[in-house]
Amino acid sequence: MNNVTQQMETAITAFAGSLYFMNTEATDIVKAYFATTATTLISGLSTGSTPATVQTGFNKTQYLAGITLLQNLQNFFGNASVTTSDYLGTCETLINGSNFATTQLSNDVESIGLRMKAVSHNLIQLEKDGTNINKIYSASGLSGILGSIASSTIVYGSSTTQSKFIGGIVLVQQLLNFLGNSAVTTGDYYTTVANWVQGS
Repeated sequence: MNNVTQQMETAITAFAGSLYFMNTEATDIVKAYFATTATTLISGLSTGSTPATVQTGFNKTQYLAGITLLQNLQNFFGNASVTTSDYLGTCETLINGSNFATTQLSNDVESIGLRMKAVSHNLIQLEKDGTNINKIYSASGLSGILGSIASSTIVYGSSTTQSKFIGGIVLVQQLLNFLGNSAVTTGDYYTTVANWVQGS
C-alpha cells in the first residue's frame, strides 16, 4: 500500500497542477472572448457550419461550443451548477477542426481559437490521467483504508491527510463526470485544487 499511496499522491498532485492552470486559462479565454470583437464576429457568421478560424479550422458551432465548454469549466471550479454535455467530444472536435477559413476574422478570433485548442488537448490528457488514477484507486483497496482512518490522519506512505486524499479523489472523479456527459456534484473544486498545488 505504501507504493500505491505514494503513486496516488504524486498523480493527484500533478492532476491538480494541470487543473490549476486550466482554471486560469479558461477564465482568461472567456474574458478575452467577451472583451474583444470576437463575440460580435463569431455571432455574426451566417450559419453554424460557416468557417470561423484559419489555423484551427473551427466553424461557428464549434467555436461557440468551445466557449460553452470553458464557461462550464469555470462553473465546475466556481462551485456553480454545470450543464451536462459531452465535453470530451467537444475537445476532440476542437483539436481536429473541420472548416478552415481562408481569411481570418481577426487576430483575437484566431488567438482565442488556438488557446481553446490547447485547452482541449490538455483536458483530453487529464481525462486519460484521471481514468488511470480512478482505476488504481478502485483496484488497490485504498477506499476501505481511507474509510477506516480519521480525516486528519496522514495516509500511510504519503504526506497527505485522509480528508485531503478523499478530496483529491472526488476532484478526479467529478472531472471525469464533467468530461464524460455525466452529472457533476457541485463542489468547491478550486479550493481542492489549490490545496493540492500549494501543499496545504
